[in-house]
Order: sequence, then structure tokens, then C-alpha cells
Amino acid sequence: MISVVIFDLDETLAETGFLPPGRRTPSQLLSPGLGGRDWVTDQSIADLPGELICRGYSVAIATRAPQPYASTLIHLVGVDTQDLWASCGPGLEKATRITQQLGQWNIAPAECLYVGDGDHDREIAASVGWQYVHVSDARSGALLASLPALKDIPHYRRPPKWLDGDFENVEHLFEVNPMGDSAEEHFKVSGQLDRDGRTALACALLRLTPQKRSRRENQLTLFANLAPKHASCIVQESPFLHVDSRIVTKVELRRDAELRRAYLEGLGRCIPGLRYQMEVGTTAIEVRSVVDFQTVWGHALGTVKHYGNHDRNRIFRSGPEPQLGALDFIADVVAAQMLDLADSVVVPTPSNPYTDGQPGEVSRRLAHLVAHRLQLPVAEKLQRQGADFVPNPTADPWESFEYTNEFGKTDIVRRKVGPGTRAVLVEDQITSGNSINRAVAALSLLPDDRYHRPVVVTYSVSRRVLERCNTEMPQATERCGLEIMTEQFGVACRCGRNKL
Repeated sequence: MISVVIFDLDETLAETGFLPPGRRTPSQLLSPGLGGRDWVTDQSIADLPGELICRGYSVAIATRAPQPYASTLIHLVGVDTQDLWASCGPGLEKATRITQQLGQWNIAPAECLYVGDGDHDREIAASVGWQYVHVSDARSGALLASLPALKDIPHYRRPPKWLDGDFENVEHLFEVNPMGDSAEEHFKVSGQLDRDGRTALACALLRLTPQKRSRRENQLTLFANLAPKHASCIVQESPFLHVDSRIVTKVELRRDAELRRAYLEGLGRCIPGLRYQMEVGTTAIEVRSVVDFQTVWGHALGTVKHYGNHDRNRIFRSGPEPQLGALDFIADVVAAQMLDLADSVVVPTPSNPYTDGQPGEVSRRLAHLVAHRLQLPVAEKLQRQGADFVPNPTADPWESFEYTNEFGKTDIVRRKVGPGTRAVLVEDQITSGNSINRAVAALSLLPDDRYHRPVVVTYSVSRRVLERCNTEMPQATERCGLEIMTEQFGVACRCGRNKL
């Protein structure tokens, strides 16, 4: 029985045959000339991995390309994956790398399906006993039709043992369950689960049996009950920072507006961030930041930007090898901080202009992603002038905004903006506060006073800025929020605080 599907990346999930031969780099994907390119001509190909995850399959992407390129391309295409095996090498080297990974899960070759685009991929699959499907079958719909939702939990995903507990019918929880297969059905029948229990059960059901018919109901139950103690339990740090795709996929969030709203509301409660005041000149500006830069999640932005001392001159800046894979999660949690700012316009903080040495343009890219998630207009009211910011005299009027969406395509949003509309300045990080000072000063020169006192929303903030503002980021809870899964259902939580 097939339970694992492995995808090649280039010319399978993304159409990149026009790129020059040789080592692949993010700058090849991010150069201005490619900003509006369709990396897939058939969106169903990019949606396929997410569809399979929702049917209970384990999905990974394997590629010869380096991690920065692969991570960035996955972001541009908008594809779901549970793992990324980059720099695999050619031919048998790639097969060996994948079999080593699968061996850690005790997965037999007969359980694996490999999707590729050429004879070399077919040879890789044949060399290790995997089934092989050409990407043309994916484009025709034949592959998805041949892989129905799994009926059973794959052996490598089953709990190692069932713990003794007082919850009835535990052994049937993930099999033939007379009580139904949603957390709410369990609660109605047994009456034994409190709010934390239903949250834990919904999370367990989504992780172990993402193909359940009650998947959406369990997602809504989980998102409605998330709290700060659950943050490290639902977020994975590998291959890049993201919410476990068995809990929710990019495909589902794109298609279901109600689910997307519930997800963002849940993230807002789960990762509440910090709101504080920053003095800019003689004005106090409201600032909202998600994480402390000196944390694991804060460092994820450093990976996205390839932030570091690249030319040994003690000036830290973004570099030539950004990894944009985590930018989707970063945009999600930033958007979650702005749900109460529905009647707003997003103002990007200008990035350094594209160069091969700094191709990421992360702050501007982040602002557009956030606006797209919230369906807010974007106003490019600032532009760079050397190291400074100045008003952009050619910015679109308030009623019409054009921006590149998360798939690299051009969207135009036209909406009448009332007099009470607020400007939201979106920045990726606040290190010293100088960029915020320059941006707010430049906005104050605009004739429209709605820009003069923006709300500033940023993903990360340095501790020295917080100290200057006489505040500190709330510490993550040390207690796992889903320990009931371990105590009653025998399901180890991913955060690692409770292990069987």
C-alpha cells in the first residue's frame, strides 16, 4: 500500500527549464524580470502535495538543488510539503539520500511512490524499488484519482503504545470509532472532555488521521481553542518554520475563506506577540511585534533573509542565499496581529533594491503577503534614497492598488477607503529602530494625514529596543498545552516536552 509520495521539484512541481544550467541560486528566481512569472501553468500540480496530505499520505520533496533555492521555489509556487531533502546529488546519490531518510521511519520501498519528470527519475525509483509516476499523470488527474484517502493509519505514524487512561473506547479512537471521528462528537457522547481535552483530541486526530471526514470540523475546533501554551506544539521547525501541514495545508487556506479566518484568529491567540509604544521624534507610535529576535523563531527570519556579516566589515545585512520557505508562516503570524485593523492600508517598508548579493527584498515581500492574506490594499508610499526613506510621489491613489500576490501574479485591488482608514507600516524586524524612525518621518511629509501616525507591525524585535521601550516579550510557556494527548491517548506531542 502506498503511504509516502516523494516529488521531484524542478520541472515536476515547478516549470524551471528556462533557467541556465549549473548551480541553482535564489537570485535566479527573484530577479525583477521574473517577478510576474507563473512557475506552474496548472495550479493543480502545485496543489497536489497538499491534496495528498489531506488524504493521509506523507509527502516530501527531494531535489538536487541547494536548500536556499529549493526553499525559495517552494514558497513561490505555494506548494505544501512535510519534508524537504535538498542537495541530494544526482542519480543513485539521490536515491541513497532518500532511502536513508525513509529508513529512519522503517518505511518499506513498496510503500513509496516517486513523482518525476524524466528517465533519470524513473531510474532512481527503479534502483530502490519504488513505484514511479511521470508528472504528466499528475497533470491529467490520473495520479490523484489513483490515490484515495487512506483507510488506516500507516504503521510509522501509529502511537508506540496506548497508555492506560479513563477515556472510554481509546483503542477505537483512530480506527472504527462508534463515537464518531471528531473531537466534538466525542465530547457530545462521552461528556468527559473539557476544552483542553477537545483541543488535544482535535490536534491528535488531525495529526494521526488527516484524512478523516471530520477534518474541517476538527480544524475549527482546534483553531477556536488555541492558546499560548499550544504554540510550540503545532509549529514545526523543519524543513522551515511552518504550522504542521497535517493540521492545515496552504491549499485549504487558499480555498476556504472561513477556515483561513479561523486559522488566523487561532494564531493570534496562540502567538499573541506584544503591543507597545515607541517614541518616534515627539510622537508615540503603536508597535506590534511577534517574537524576540534572539529566539529560535526569531532566528528563522535570519535564515529567510540570509542575515549576517557577509563581507567581514561588521555590518550585518541580508545576503545572497535567502530561504523564503518560512516566509509564509511569518506572513501568517504578522497578519494575525492585524485582524482588528480591517479598514487599513498596508505600507511596505522599502527593502534594499534587488541585487545578486541581496535578492530577497524580504520586508517589501512580507508586506504584500500580509496584505494578500487580509485582502487589504497596499500603498507604496515610501521609496529608498540611498540609506534614507522619502515619500513616493508616484504611489497609486488610495482607491486603487496593484501588487504581486503570493503566486507571483499581479492583482489589482480597488476599494473606496473612508476617512477613518489607518495606515499600517509593515516591517520584517526592528533591530535598532532607525528604519522605523526614518519611515515614520518620511510618511509625515505626505499631504494625507492618515499616514502621519501609522501602526507599525513587525515580525521580530531586538531586546535593546524592548528595553528602550521599557517592556519585554512574554516568555513562552514551559508547560505543554497538549499533554492530555500523552496522558490519555498515547500520542507524543511534537514539542517534545512530553514523550512516551
